[in-house]
Amino acid sequence: MSEAIIHEDEFPFDEIRDEHGDYFMTIGAAKKHTGYDESHIWSVTECESAWCYGPSHHYVNLIGYVVTHEPHDGNTYYEEEDWRIAEELAEAEIIKNLKGEKE
Repeated sequence: MSEAIIHEDEFPFDEIRDEHGDYFMTIGAAKKHTGYDESHIWSVTECESAWCYGPSHHYVNLIGYVVTHEPHDGNTYYEEEDWRIAEELAEAEIIKNLKGEKE
């Protein structure tokens, strides 16, 4: 098995999700809804302040599954910064600035 390739960047492919725009909860549901095989299904997991897109066999900290028109090679991962952290930092900065104005 070759070494994993990790890109610290946004997931570059268009995500196919369920009819409500949500992640698929199972690989079977992703296959049934899209007609794609497992090589087109990516797991989305939460890892160390990032969301990781990788092969579908991951299940620890699983958020769900997305499907892409492009197949994965089973060895490539994309780590996207968790947008919630940036949002929380921005809110904390606003609160800090408001407190500074009151003093």
